[in-house]
Amino acid sequence: MDYQSLHRLIKENNVQSFYRPEHSDVLLAIQSKQGDCALHLACHYDREEILGVLVTVHSADVEVSNHEGKKPLHEAAQFSSLKCLNYLLSKGVQVDSLKRADWTPLMLACTRSKVDVVQALLAAGANPCLKNKDGWNSFHIACREGHIPILQELVNNSPMVWDTKSKNSRTPLHTAALHGHAELVSWLLKTFQYDIDAADSCGVTALVDALRSGHVDIASTLVLDYKADTSSHDKVGRQPIHQVAQTGQQNSLEFLLDIVKVPVDTASEITQETALHTSAKEGQELIMEILIKHGADVNKTDSRGRTALHIASGAQSASCVRSLLYHGALMLSDNSGKLPNELAIKKSVIDVFASIVK
Repeated sequence: MDYQSLHRLIKENNVQSFYRPEHSDVLLAIQSKQGDCALHLACHYDREEILGVLVTVHSADVEVSNHEGKKPLHEAAQFSSLKCLNYLLSKGVQVDSLKRADWTPLMLACTRSKVDVVQALLAAGANPCLKNKDGWNSFHIACREGHIPILQELVNNSPMVWDTKSKNSRTPLHTAALHGHAELVSWLLKTFQYDIDAADSCGVTALVDALRSGHVDIASTLVLDYKADTSSHDKVGRQPIHQVAQTGQQNSLEFLLDIVKVPVDTASEITQETALHTSAKEGQELIMEILIKHGADVNKTDSRGRTALHIASGAQSASCVRSLLYHGALMLSDNSGKLPNELAIKKSVIDVFASIVK
């Protein structure tokens, strides 16, 4: 028998094929390239009877690990196989065993939406406050998925599990905002004492995460209901308006300009770049058009004397160069004496300057 045949038998729940003790050596030796064995497969498909036969008839090790350290309990938790999970727990398996990257079965269960699986693991003593190699605990992971009922179970078990940060100082609020879970963001802010302007190790706040991902509804909640700071600086001095210009989030940009009234020529604290510089660097022509429509100064310079035209030319973005020239960008020298067209390398950019600049 090979792994494919074993996989088919378990998937089809062909229990009778596993009742022969003389087949133990073969059954227990078969593995996938990842080291998954019959027990992993049984837990993947929640084949409790087959799992029981493997253990009682063939004396299979319920703590067997694949090449990533993943045990049958990890598999059952990840795929919401409640019957197999309860069977393994009844056999006294290690409820907080670690697979590669220090993921526990509970963490894997929190990537899914089955509350009963999480409840079973917690009842067996799983610790939701344990962290994986990136510093995420089970609450943080559940926030990525947006599962409020699971989060409530975790808090009921460990009331301070919400008060956590990853190794790069990201909070569950960051994660919920980044992944667009508007209901969850509101629940987190109403239920717990999160610092609305807490920044991660790069200086990014939950508001910035929401804006640069295009989640304007969340950004609106953070700003209008909880007074999140719309002028916070990251580690390189960029404000939210620069972040949305970089990622090309038009709706987020219009929210900042029209609702929040952020000045269109807001300069980065360190480089003095405006959002127009940033959008030119990233080739975000539509963002540039919005900024210019809102009055952006096309000839404003950064700390090195560069205009957006310098930046667009250096980035070899013909469309941005064309747009800037159309809107009145001048051929100014930067602090080193360079003109924008001297930075052009690609023929398409050189041709734009040749066709427009007299």
